[in-house]
Amino acid sequence: MSDTPRKLNCDEAIRLLFEFLDNELEQHDHAAVEAHLHDCRACFSRMEFDTRLRRMVKGPEKANAPETLRQRIKKIADQF
Repeated sequence: MSDTPRKLNCDEAIRLLFEFLDNELEQHDHAAVEAHLHDCRACFSRMEFDTRLRRMVKGPEKANAPETLRQRIKKIADQF
């Protein structure tokens, strides 16, 4: 078996991209996606977009509700 990663086309690389970003691929598939991203600017840009989007969606671990929302929820809860 060769140490050279198999060649992927763009469709194959994009299909494996989420698993790649989540580090869920077998080593040979991970290496193949990594090699494709190194050579393909379009897929690399897609990976960068998906990575930034994940960071934005994840956001801060904990956010406090505004006081006005807390008061509205308390008022509704007090009615029960």
